Amino acid sequence: MRRRVRCVAGSPRLSGAFESSVPGVYFTGLASAAAFGPLMRFVCGSGFAARRVSGAVAGRIRAVNRG
Repeated sequence: MRRRVRCVAGSPRLSGAFESSVPGVYFTGLASAAAFGPLMRFVCGSGFAARRVSGAVAGRIRAVNRG
C-alpha cells in the first residue's frame, strides 16, 4: 500500500477530505500538515480534520447503501 500512496515532497497528497490516493485511506496530524498547514500538527486542528474525515466516510457509506 505504501507504494500506492502518491506523495509530494515526502508527504501524502491529500484530497479536501484528507483522503490519500488510495481510496478509503486517510491521513491526519503531522502527515497532513503539508497539505493543510501547520495547525494540523496540534490538537487544535483535530476538530477540523475529524469533521472532514467523518463527512467523507459517511458519504462513502451512504453511496454504498444506495447501491
